[in-house]
Amino acid sequence: MKLVNFAILLSLSLNVLPACYCQNLVPNSSFEINNCKYDSSEKGKAKKCNIDIATYWTTPTEAKPIIYSFRDSINISKSGLACALIYLNTWNKDDGKCEREYIQVPLKEKLKSNNTYEISIHVSIIKTLHDGIDFEEIYERSTMKINQLACLLTENKIREEGNGLILAKPQINFVNTATGIDEHGWIQLTSKYTSKGNEKYLIVGNFNNCKTNSQSLSASILIDDVSIMKSLSNNIQKAEIFDLSKLMNRNLYVGESFVLSNVYFDFASEKLQQNSFTKLNNVIKLLELKPELKIEIIGHTDSIGTMAFNTKLSILRARSIVQYLVQHGILTNRLGYSGFGSSQPLTDNETDEGRIKNRRVELIVKK
Repeated sequence: MKLVNFAILLSLSLNVLPACYCQNLVPNSSFEINNCKYDSSEKGKAKKCNIDIATYWTTPTEAKPIIYSFRDSINISKSGLACALIYLNTWNKDDGKCEREYIQVPLKEKLKSNNTYEISIHVSIIKTLHDGIDFEEIYERSTMKINQLACLLTENKIREEGNGLILAKPQINFVNTATGIDEHGWIQLTSKYTSKGNEKYLIVGNFNNCKTNSQSLSASILIDDVSIMKSLSNNIQKAEIFDLSKLMNRNLYVGESFVLSNVYFDFASEKLQQNSFTKLNNVIKLLELKPELKIEIIGHTDSIGTMAFNTKLSILRARSIVQYLVQHGILTNRLGYSGFGSSQPLTDNETDEGRIKNRRVELIVKK
């Protein structure tokens, strides 16, 4: 299932081109172009190869991060059939020294001076699919590991001996930048960066001093859908309200976003109220009219409650909508869902009116 790569959910009007038309400057951003294709004759769920098997990707040190190439029936990667894995911390068994893994890629073009860019990476600590994922637990358990991840942008390619720490200071740290979690436990990290100019290479990994990381933080992390896009934040408009009569006879574009107004849930619950069914039935009609259309349902909350609870609630509410659509005949391969908690408000959360606007569900066009 190929999910739309979005660095940030952009709300669009009818006359504005979708954000996904911006160029992602990271080539082979989801590691799909590689010579590590899973062979059906092989055992297991995936084939494991060194990162340099993925086109454009290398490692700046002598460590050996890997990519996984999954068989068709396995959906562990965020999108497609491949993703990368790096160890944020490991300790050498012989000398006890900490070791690090990094991945490096040349950008499609140099960054322009004083331009603001949106950096987005999807990460997961889940290596196998299973039922009953506790999204709140995963979100909280991931935070400590995610907070170690950072990005370094350089003019020149880095190549260092050994498996240790790269001493350069990263410009992007993903501390407390997790903005959502999808149905498979993938968490999106986003950050903004104002370029000094001429940055050409992106390096991803843990740049913290070894003394700040105990061996209890030894951890691997899956990485997928890496993107750097020029920021369009100044051009963002309010999300369009979903209106079947306006959408049924026009083309829909990947990345377009529509708020599903009049969709209601029980308090602090993912249970849909019956007065939501009219709106959801209109979504079903649109999907029936456009059989090639694929969508993702995105849940949002206000800021009352913890980030972990709100993220869990938002994804469960999005899942409830998807389940309703499936129960009424929509195929699961046309649907995805994610939850962003309170991380992407439309307005401030200081008033009841603002919180009502921020408690919403959006429909994103995927295909």
